[in-house]
Amino acid sequence: MEATLVWGTDHDRPDNPSLKPLLDGTLAKKLKNLPLKFKNYFEVNRQDFTINDKDYKRVEMSKKCYIEVKDKGESRVTVKLYGEGKFAGRVDGPLPKGETVALAGDTKDGSAWLVIVRPVEAKGK
Repeated sequence: MEATLVWGTDHDRPDNPSLKPLLDGTLAKKLKNLPLKFKNYFEVNRQDFTINDKDYKRVEMSKKCYIEVKDKGESRVTVKLYGEGKFAGRVDGPLPKGETVALAGDTKDGSAWLVIVRPVEAKGK
């Protein structure tokens, strides 16, 4: 699996110079096709991980944000999102290859952050 923390904004450049424009063609295209109001998306963090059907896998996305993901079988997952130590949302549903699950939240400046989870091929295969 892969999780990407993305910041959506109308700013041309982020305040944090370590953030890079979202370059993943497939993911960037999906975001642009959603009914979101932002003109720019920046990648904050990307994590690859493996899930199973016994335990939730905790994945740290930032100092303030993490997700927990569990395989529910038959290409279904549960994704729980936590921000600033508080539960922020949950998605239960199908996640076949080529699809994504996204959970999001607002910021005080009119921007938004999104955590996008998708299945990916294991490295080295």
